[in-house]
Amino acid sequence: MNACSLVVSEGRDTASSGFLTANVILLNPGAMSDYVGSVEVLPRYFPRVWPFDLIVGCEALAFESDPRVEVEWEKSALVIRHDPFAYQATRKERCFGRPIILKERGK
Repeated sequence: MNACSLVVSEGRDTASSGFLTANVILLNPGAMSDYVGSVEVLPRYFPRVWPFDLIVGCEALAFESDPRVEVEWEKSALVIRHDPFAYQATRKERCFGRPIILKERGK
């Protein structure tokens, strides 16, 4: 593990049903690397303990660089609002059966 890593939680929201939680996670892997981030969806009461969160959770979005990313639930859909990405981001269509919607600011 890199001793210089810093985990910053940028945003957090809970689904209207109360069953799911979406988290924006930013990782700084070191001085020579850019930020790496993701939006993870987990059952609300599931403990965030590695590697179990990777097995049970769903990575809704993966991105590089440091854009501003916010998450919120609208009815049953997870809406991710973001600044333009410097590099292409990867997203899933659904997590736990809930649709994932990306909305770029300024468009």
